[in-house]
Amino acid sequence: MRAVKCVNELLSAVLDDRLCHGASRPSDRQCSSSCAGGIQRRVVVCQDENGQSAGYCDAASKPPESKHCDSGPCPRWSYGSWGEVSHTIS
Repeated sequence: MRAVKCVNELLSAVLDDRLCHGASRPSDRQCSSSCAGGIQRRVVVCQDENGQSAGYCDAASKPPESKHCDSGPCPRWSYGSWGEVSHTIS
């Protein structure tokens, strides 16, 4: 399960969610590209149960900070073949 917490990085303290700006809350859907692949990034930090910075996390079990994301192919132009001129302008 993914947990998102409001943290004061200067104090290394977990804050009430109402104190954080909602627009800065990370989204699972943020991708660097709207089509044809991209990278999705997140912040991974080592903290204790109180949200305090901790230096004893096992580096081998650290979750990835980025992954590939794909929203499908990019739009492209669709066109037909050239036709004959139906009339000329003099």
